[in-house]
Amino acid sequence: YAIIPNTLADNVRDRIKEDMSSAFVTYSRDFGKLNMEAGLRYENVDFKYYDDGKYMAEQSKTYGNWFPSLALSLPVGKTQMQLTYATDIYRPSYNELRSGVQYDDQYTYESGNPFLVPSITHNLTYGLSWEWLNLQLVYSHISDEVCTMTQTYRGDPMLSLTRPENINSYNSFQAGL
Repeated sequence: YAIIPNTLADNVRDRIKEDMSSAFVTYSRDFGKLNMEAGLRYENVDFKYYDDGKYMAEQSKTYGNWFPSLALSLPVGKTQMQLTYATDIYRPSYNELRSGVQYDDQYTYESGNPFLVPSITHNLTYGLSWEWLNLQLVYSHISDEVCTMTQTYRGDPMLSLTRPENINSYNSFQAGL
């Protein structure tokens, strides 16, 4: 696509080619009242990035990720308990990976970031249910989360550029009743 006016932003001719394959296996078993379900997913992504027809090796990525999951559930009288672990991934959208700069208004520009990496989240969840009352506790470790950042653009404090960036890993805890 081309951005108009050309004096404010460069023309962009990006192309992305992505091949993805995945496999999943799951196993479930009861141990008395305890139910266990374990799963494992593998995803392979081959992502090729081209700028104006030229292959960009630094911006192209190949990912092979394993995503384990485990769920244990146990009824105790009128109470139901569950402990789960799962790994999730967020892959940036093509819009977030674009390299061009878009004019939004006289003060605001936005762009993508072709150097973004996927964000991976590890979740450990405990759930407790008793009659109509539910308690849920969630501990998460998030790596390389994609967040939108704003900075001045072209050295002019009146102009801002918003762009997605990967941020440092962090831990999160949530509780709900």
